[in-house]
Amino acid sequence: MRFPSETTKGAFLGLDLGQRRDYTAIAAIAVTDVILGQEPVAYNFIRRTELRIVHLARIPLGSPYSELPSVLHRVVDQTRHFVNAKPTLAVDATGPGTPVIEMIRNAGLDSSLLPAIITGGESSARKPVNGVYSVARKDLLSILRVAIETGRLKGAPSMPLKDELLAELRTLEAESASHARNHDDLVFAVALALWAAKIRGAVSIQVD
Repeated sequence: MRFPSETTKGAFLGLDLGQRRDYTAIAAIAVTDVILGQEPVAYNFIRRTELRIVHLARIPLGSPYSELPSVLHRVVDQTRHFVNAKPTLAVDATGPGTPVIEMIRNAGLDSSLLPAIITGGESSARKPVNGVYSVARKDLLSILRVAIETGRLKGAPSMPLKDELLAELRTLEAESASHARNHDDLVFAVALALWAAKIRGAVSIQVD
């Protein structure tokens, strides 16, 4: 029996908004259902869900937020072309706040928007308030950690900024560095994309 080896279940973008000394980072993840084969007796498909980083970029320091719409249009279009699916965009609304979110909302992107305020609390809110989610920082990092530890998060060996992402992960692994002012923009861009995939039900990621 012939069957497709993989199917894209959705595309999810994470946008971590930087400020003066922090980069703004964008990550795009494709949720892909990979069919490995069939069981010999029941003939059920043997499946695995992979979370593939298909785009990872930083916007240069000092770039005004007014440049975001053109950048996002380009990334959304590239992602749609790559995965043939309408993306969901999760945006960190913690620092810049409502004006930037409204600018993105009014940019006419071919994507759905999930604004999220990242908090230092113990748990994330289950429902949005006025369309804005509240998600605990530790939950975002737990989602990312589980995706890595289960081997589901994939990135091409030649992926741009791969070394920088790994360096951020190593820094955040140390409890003493959890509140340090090191760059963590790439980590949270990827984590926001994974969170969006979880919120939209494209992938099940259990966190502590």
